[in-house]
Amino acid sequence: MPYYVYAIRLDRDAMIRRTGKPPHKFCDQNDHIDWDYPLHDGCDFYYVGQSMHKPECRFAQHKECYGWRIKFTCQCGNARGKGKVITQNRSNRFARDYGLFLSHSLFEHHNPIKSRAVAEKLEAQLASELRSNGHAAYYN
Repeated sequence: MPYYVYAIRLDRDAMIRRTGKPPHKFCDQNDHIDWDYPLHDGCDFYYVGQSMHKPECRFAQHKECYGWRIKFTCQCGNARGKGKVITQNRSNRFARDYGLFLSHSLFEHHNPIKSRAVAEKLEAQLASELRSNGHAAYYN
């Protein structure tokens, strides 16, 4: 079964609107940034993930698979068949609340991936690359 990595651009302004900083969990993974100083204009925020679902389907799951009445129909065909209904929480809070769009240019050249182990390594590598380029990235 193929796996995929993906990167979701997050709404930086919305994440820092209330306190001037993103949530602690996000800050903790981005210790290369001094959160006590203003961010430079080129610093973008990302959520990086990996899944057996295609990136578009996984992004939709982040946006729709939360709460107590989940009924999401998978359209990518990688969840034991196209049309499988997902009824469990499949959403990350940052991707759900602040996700703007998929940043295809960051991940398309990696996909598809042959195993979950390789996808997990690429997920961490992609987050690390984003950080080394001056951005903030979160992954599980």
